[in-house]
Amino acid sequence: MIRETNYDHLFESQKQYRLLLDCMAKPGVIAKLDSDINVPDGLNKASALVAFALLNSDVCFCNTMNQEALNAYFITNTSASPAESDVADFIFVNGAKPDVKKVSVAKMGLPAYPESGAFIIIDVNQISESPLQDAIKFVLTGPGVKETKDIYVVGISIALLEAILERNVEYPLGVDTIITDKSGAVFCIPRSNKFKYQE
Repeated sequence: MIRETNYDHLFESQKQYRLLLDCMAKPGVIAKLDSDINVPDGLNKASALVAFALLNSDVCFCNTMNQEALNAYFITNTSASPAESDVADFIFVNGAKPDVKKVSVAKMGLPAYPESGAFIIIDVNQISESPLQDAIKFVLTGPGVKETKDIYVVGISIALLEAILERNVEYPLGVDTIITDKSGAVFCIPRSNKFKYQE
């Protein structure tokens, strides 16, 4: 169980929260999340910082990766509670080796409260605005995007992308997606935006 003593939960979490808000308002914009923290194996540092910015004692999360260590880490540092994926507010996923079944039952919100749908936080190897070898090309459209926006992602499963697309068929219901890489890069795809992918 690791308590992050060097992390300023008030100042740093607010800074990262503002960055995430900007990324949600401008889908496909790549931001950088960084801090002096020591995350457990199997989790991108940027995904931990997303958790620090968004999780608190009022929400619950589902971690589909290194469960015991990451559950203890999130509980200690955010006070959020672990839950099954069908009721979790936040679901953390390994992009290359996802538990697709858990994503496929993620909360989509209710007609009166569509914002109550889940956030899917995905760890990948690399994110770039320029083509990369072995990357999946995302083509984003919708609010906050001028015509289209291309993003290249290495280390994400097609089955995972299909599960997210399936959850977002009935807009305004759906899930919001946050993707982070090993360098600290992050970009967002709100449920209000559409994306296509190319291998």
